[in-house]
Amino acid sequence: MKKLKLLTLTIIALTAIIFTDVKAQETVVIRTLETQVKLIGDAEIVTVTPDGRVEQTLLVKGPMPKVIEDNSILIRNEIVKWRNQGFRMVSSTAAAHDNFLVTTYILEK
Repeated sequence: MKKLKLLTLTIIALTAIIFTDVKAQETVVIRTLETQVKLIGDAEIVTVTPDGRVEQTLLVKGPMPKVIEDNSILIRNEIVKWRNQGFRMVSSTAAAHDNFLVTTYILEK
């Protein structure tokens, strides 16, 4: 009988943990395109908000290395804005080519 009670409590606890983990997550996707070549497109930050809206922020153009510094600050500010709203970074990936760098950050709450 004692084993049955322990088994029942274990099943209830596991079920509670599973259903807590399944709750809907709010997600923000931030994608940056850094480039100095106009043919590829504008260097920008594209943010998809939890409600599906798309926000675009143009990155700075100019001479290296100053442009890298300025754009790093803009990208950081976008990430901090969402972290201050309770989101946490769950993933980031980057891909580079000769003339551009694309980075994707995924944040969840």
